[in-house]
Amino acid sequence: MDRLVVVKVLTAVDAEATRRRFDRERKAMGRLSQAPGIAPLYGSGFTPAGQPWLLMPYYENGSLQNVIDDAGPMDAERARQIGVRVSRAVHAAHENGVLHRDLKPANVLVSRSGQPDVADFGIAHLLDETLGMSQALTMTPLYTAPEVFDGADSGTAGDVYSLGALLYALLAGRPAYSTDREQLSMLALMRRVHEEPLPALPSHVPPALAAIVHQAMSKDPTERPASAAALAQQLVAADLTAAPAPTPPPAGRPPQAPQPPAGVTSDGNGRRTGLLVGAALAVLLLAVGGAVLMSRVQSDDGPPDNDRGVVAGPDVGITVAPVDTATPVEVDPDDGGPEGGFNRVAALESVAETLVDVEGFSCTGAQRSVGVLLDDGTVLTDAEILRSPWYVSVTHQGVSYTAIPETMDLNRRLGLVDVSGNALPTSTLGAIEPGDTILLAESSAQVWEAPVATNAAQKLVADLPLSDALRVDHAVPGFDAEGTLVAIALEADDELGLMSATDIFEGWNNAPPRTSCPSLVRDLDGGDAAQAASPEIQELLLLQGLSDALANEDWDTVRTREPGKATLTDDQFVAGWRPLRQGFVYPVSRTALDADRSLWRLGLIGHETWNGTDLTTLFCVSWEVDRSTSEIVQTNRNTIRLFGSQPGETQRAGFEDPSNLIGRIDETCQL
Repeated sequence: MDRLVVVKVLTAVDAEATRRRFDRERKAMGRLSQAPGIAPLYGSGFTPAGQPWLLMPYYENGSLQNVIDDAGPMDAERARQIGVRVSRAVHAAHENGVLHRDLKPANVLVSRSGQPDVADFGIAHLLDETLGMSQALTMTPLYTAPEVFDGADSGTAGDVYSLGALLYALLAGRPAYSTDREQLSMLALMRRVHEEPLPALPSHVPPALAAIVHQAMSKDPTERPASAAALAQQLVAADLTAAPAPTPPPAGRPPQAPQPPAGVTSDGNGRRTGLLVGAALAVLLLAVGGAVLMSRVQSDDGPPDNDRGVVAGPDVGITVAPVDTATPVEVDPDDGGPEGGFNRVAALESVAETLVDVEGFSCTGAQRSVGVLLDDGTVLTDAEILRSPWYVSVTHQGVSYTAIPETMDLNRRLGLVDVSGNALPTSTLGAIEPGDTILLAESSAQVWEAPVATNAAQKLVADLPLSDALRVDHAVPGFDAEGTLVAIALEADDELGLMSATDIFEGWNNAPPRTSCPSLVRDLDGGDAAQAASPEIQELLLLQGLSDALANEDWDTVRTREPGKATLTDDQFVAGWRPLRQGFVYPVSRTALDADRSLWRLGLIGHETWNGTDLTTLFCVSWEVDRSTSEIVQTNRNTIRLFGSQPGETQRAGFEDPSNLIGRIDETCQL
C-alpha cells in the first residue's frame, strides 16, 4: 500500500510458554487497535526463529518524549488535552482486560494530526515474564508506582499512577523525581520515588491541574482516581483559569505538591498489575505493502479524520466550562433536617432497607453494582450485571441470596434480577413531579438532597450541578420524605434525568441476559476476591484465580492455592493442565460445608492454541474452597470429560464460546 511501517521484533523471547502467551496477547492488542488514542496493530506473527513480531504505523513525528526534549514543558491546556485522550485510551484497554504497565512519554506516539496514540499495550506483560523482576524494574522507575517496588499488586491503579507521572513530565519538562544535581544510583532513585514527597510543579501550572496530578501520583493506590476514566473526567472538569504562584516552602524542607481538591475521592478498588517495563524491541523500518482491515471508530473528542477516528489538527481539544460540584449530604440519622426542609429520617430508613449489593459472575470475573428492591421481590440494578449472569448474588445487610437473572433495558442500562423466593423487604413505589424534593442514594452514607425540575424538553431532572467527577453511570434510587421509592436517576448528557418509580417498566425492551463472552471486561477478576460482597462470589473469584494461575503457567501460585499439589514439578503441571491455557469457570452447584468452606461442582472450559490449531476442552471438576485461607482442594480426578485432549478422547477444534456449552455442562456436571 506504499506506506512506511514499523516491524517490532521481540528478540528476548525463546520459551514456548512465552510464545503461547504472545499468541493470546496479540488478540487483545488487536481488539484495542480499534479504539481512539491507541496505536493500531496492522498484523503480527513469528519469525522463522520463533520470535514474535508486530506490524505498526511509522510515526514520523516521534513520541511525546521527543516533544519534551525539543520544546520543553507544555502549557496546561495542551497537557490537559493529551491527558484526557491518553487516559480514555488506557481506560478502553482496561475495559478489555489489558494493562499497559509501561506508560511514559516515549510510549505515546504523535500522529500526523498532532494527536497522541498510546503504543505497546501488552508488550510489558510479555517482557516481565521474560526478563524477570530485577531487570524489568530498572527500566522505567521514574514512571513506576511505588508499590511495585514492594512487589504489591495494585492493578489499574498502577497505570493511573503512570498517567499522573506522564502528565507531570509534560508540565514540568522532566519526570517528577529526576534531578539535575547528581546521577542517582538505581536503588537511590527507587527509594526517592518510594519515600519522598512529590516535588512541586512549576508555578505556571494551574492549582486544579496540579492537584489532579498529585492525586494520581499518590503513594497510596486507594487514594488515586478510581480508574483512568475517572482521571479523564477530572481533567475535563478542571478549572485552568487561575494559576497563582505557590508560596516558597521554608528553608530546609522539600516543596510539597498541592493537595487534592475537596470532594475528589476514590472507591479504593485495586486491580491486577505487573511490572512497568520497557519494550526491548528491535525496530526495523520497512516500506511494505499489504491489505489492512481497520474499524472506523468515532472518537469522543470529535469527528474522525481517517480510518482510526483520530481528531484532525494538533490543537483540537475539549471545551471546558467550570461547573459546581454537588457535595454529598452529611447525614445524621437522628437529624430530621432543617426547619421547613426535607425530613430525611424515613428516607434513610428506606435506603438501609431496600439498597442491596448485586454481583454477577461469568467468563473470567464478576460485575458489582448497587441494586434496589422493588415492590414485587425483584431488584433493579445496572444492566452490566446481566452481562455476567452465570451466577448472580444479592447481598442485603450482610446476608447473601442467589438471584435469577431476568431481563434488561439496554437503552437505559437497567437490569432486573429476581429474589422473590427469599424473605426480603420490598419497596413501596410512588411518582414524582416538578417541585418535589427527593433523596438520591448511592448508599446509606452517600446521599444527595435534590429538587425535581424539568429541562428544556420538559423531561424530569434532578436540579443538581453534578460535575464529571461525581456523575453516576448507573441507576440511582430516589426516596421521598416518607421513605417511598419515587424515582430512578439516570445520567443523560449534562444532567441527571429522573423517571418516576411507577414508570420504570414503561418502554422496557426486555433484552435477555447475555450468557456469551464477547469480551473479558469485568469489575473484579480472580485477584479481587476480598472486594466481593457475597461469599459465593468471593469463592468463585478464588476459583477463577486458580484457573488464571493455571492459564498463565504460574505454578508457584498454583502450589500456594492447592497445597495438595505442592510437590508437582513444572513439567507435571504442563502435562496435566495443557488444555486449560485460558480457563473459564462455570458454576454448576454449591454445597456449604461450614462457615468458611464450600464444595463447588464446576465446568471448566479451556482454550488453547497448539501447533497453530485453536482447540477447546471441557470437563467437570469438584473443588473445595476455604475462604479463610484461600486454599483449594480438588476432590475428584476429573473422570467426567465431555471432550478433552487425553488419549482416546476427542478435542473440539476452534475456540468455542462458553455459552454454547452451558447446556451440556448443566446436564453432565452434577454433584
